[in-house]
Amino acid sequence: MSRGGCIFGEIEITEKVIKEYEPIFFEIINAVFTPHAPKATVKIGLIYLAKIMDLYPEFTATYLNILLSCPENVRSSTLDLNPQPGTEEEVYVSGVNTEKYRTYGAPE
Repeated sequence: MSRGGCIFGEIEITEKVIKEYEPIFFEIINAVFTPHAPKATVKIGLIYLAKIMDLYPEFTATYLNILLSCPENVRSSTLDLNPQPGTEEEVYVSGVNTEKYRTYGAPE
């Protein structure tokens, strides 16, 4: 499966670039995405990192460990693909690029 060939900024994203930066990305993910991270970080991580498990099955154990260590309400919202209208939750994260992140319905 090819995952390269795109251009991001000035860097062409090739298989070589992916292999070079993968360990760095996972070092960052493993430092930030832990069972003891702030609740918003865990919720956002569960939603947005779910989609990488197909490409990185070795990440599944870490993901499941964090998912199973969360309170039941966090697990439910993570796994709820069709939340009742009005029950969806989104979190603002401030920083260089303040963004609003969804905290429900991890991709299948």
